[in-house]
Amino acid sequence: MDSIYYVYVKFRPRDGSPCYVGKGCGGRAWDHDKYDTGNQHLQRIIKKVGGPIPTVIFREELTEQEAYDLEKILIKAIGRACDGGPLCNMTDGGEGMSAGYVPSEETRKKQSEGLRLYYQSEVGTERKRRQSEERLGKEVPEHIKKAMSEGVKRRYQDPLQRERTSAALKARWKALSPEEKEVVREKMLRAQAILKEDPSWNTRVAETLKKRLRDDPDVLEKQLRDLAKARQVRCQRQARG
Repeated sequence: MDSIYYVYVKFRPRDGSPCYVGKGCGGRAWDHDKYDTGNQHLQRIIKKVGGPIPTVIFREELTEQEAYDLEKILIKAIGRACDGGPLCNMTDGGEGMSAGYVPSEETRKKQSEGLRLYYQSEVGTERKRRQSEERLGKEVPEHIKKAMSEGVKRRYQDPLQRERTSAALKARWKALSPEEKEVVREKMLRAQAILKEDPSWNTRVAETLKKRLRDDPDVLEKQLRDLAKARQVRCQRQARG
């Protein structure tokens, strides 16, 4: 088996703390500095610096399995953010990211759970607060707006993705306590009140709906079905009441 792999550690220039442990070969350790490799937290650290961040090859001339094993050991020893450590790794390591790698359903679940725990932790909560403050008053570049819009359109046009999104939202809502649901309702009402104070809001909403109808005529039929279903549910509730 070829011993061409290595394990690397990337560091935050601000305080010198380790922020990511990875395994790779060739130029993998520096790919993160050149383009998005999937870890959004790491990408934000790099973008904030404005260039490559310090990278150290911890050990080289390893087989792929040896590199996987060492990666897991280092991540566990240093600690991920969701466990109170400084690393922004999304998993405990060992899954691999070789060319053509497609994460398994189990790996995706681990990544999702890791992110959920991170954002529920004190570190993750503070990070969300800082990000929210940094975004206030900032104009989003047009190319980013366009990319976000295209991404939403692609997801909306995929029936399977729409079904998954709907199921996830319903499950999330069902898991909330009555108090949490009330908080969500209050936030939505406040947001609607703020938007309605903007004279151009209704015009923008109308234009958006018109464009959606032009792009996808079936949208109107679906909306009418949803309205009919909602009306039926309200009638049933009133009848029971």
